[in-house]
Amino acid sequence: MNDTENRLRDYLHTQAADAVPADAHGPGPEFGEPTRARHWPVLLSAAAVVLVLGLAATFLTHLGSGNADPAGRPTNVYAPPGALTADLPKVPYTITKNNVSTLYDDGQAVRLPAGVETYFSRRVDGGWLAQSDGPGDFKAGVLLQNGTFRQVGPERSDMPTLSPDRTQVAVVHSTAGTDLGQVLVLDLRTGREVSRTPVGSVPLLRGWNKDGIWFSNGEHDSPPTIGTLYVWRPGSGEPQRVSVPGYAGSLDVPAEPGNVVVTTGTIGHECLVAGSLSDGKFVQQRKFCSTSTAAVYPVLAPDGRTMLDTGANQAVDLGTGRTTKFQLPDAITAWPEPVFEDAAHVLLLTERQPKGGHGDILQQLFRCDVTSGACKLVMKDGSNLKLSKP
Repeated sequence: MNDTENRLRDYLHTQAADAVPADAHGPGPEFGEPTRARHWPVLLSAAAVVLVLGLAATFLTHLGSGNADPAGRPTNVYAPPGALTADLPKVPYTITKNNVSTLYDDGQAVRLPAGVETYFSRRVDGGWLAQSDGPGDFKAGVLLQNGTFRQVGPERSDMPTLSPDRTQVAVVHSTAGTDLGQVLVLDLRTGREVSRTPVGSVPLLRGWNKDGIWFSNGEHDSPPTIGTLYVWRPGSGEPQRVSVPGYAGSLDVPAEPGNVVVTTGTIGHECLVAGSLSDGKFVQQRKFCSTSTAAVYPVLAPDGRTMLDTGANQAVDLGTGRTTKFQLPDAITAWPEPVFEDAAHVLLLTERQPKGGHGDILQQLFRCDVTSGACKLVMKDGSNLKLSKP
């Protein structure tokens, strides 16, 4: 892990620099590009970190059988001894080695073209949602199974967010030379624009569920704010503001269940609050205050019934409030965030600090059961791993 990665990790677990409100999350402004009207969310997804670091991949080829077992499934090259291909993550994941990134998913292995990133990735017809940040302007699109990138929508578009039915994609389209932008909704197959919000402060996309597209803005105002939440149903008119008392700037929006989870409070005194919209108002379902002194990032299971308190290595049942401790040897890496394979199983990266504070942080990937806390080692080296939602 290089110095920039370490600094980003430190920033993501502490209060931000002076140019950001004391209760905001995320890396300081020195990691941004003040003259370029492309702004990443202070807390959105692991994509922000990776794109800031510029982990671009090279070459545009589909891997052959040399990287797969006889059944055609890619081998688990970082697995513990004796691991089976059945132990592989059941979500798309990318491994970067020697500056070449390869996406693996259910027996397929596709090398990423130069500049293509998959942290916003979701499975779509014919491939995976992706983003290109190569030479020229940034753009959203689809990484096809043959290893090529198909652009969807205009250039200067990023943060692609898939609709619940996977037929449309929302992107943030930025106005060149300004801090202005808007949300565009595009047909994923044709790239045709379906709807758009009015131009305003560059929005940060947070997710898309039955209530509509969740986004925030204000993080890049002068002076910056913690951000204001909105929900917008494409074609329904103006976005509607969502008020959550104590909102701390982070939010997880699974596509299916209809509820979301946000953080409230300030770092070291944060709570996870799950809830849903009723007549446009946020109705609290469960509030759980973490004992963690680090920043808390919300993660909600795809069925909306379990949220994670990564700072305390545990899952929280939304119906009962019961906590389940994960049986892990080390602390969970809160960022990049964990990814659920299904309602009961979550993939978690752990981290172990080097002895004496010198050397690389040991990162390993585990699959944990949120009902029992049982965990199994999936990859013994997770330092070059990026997980995507299915």
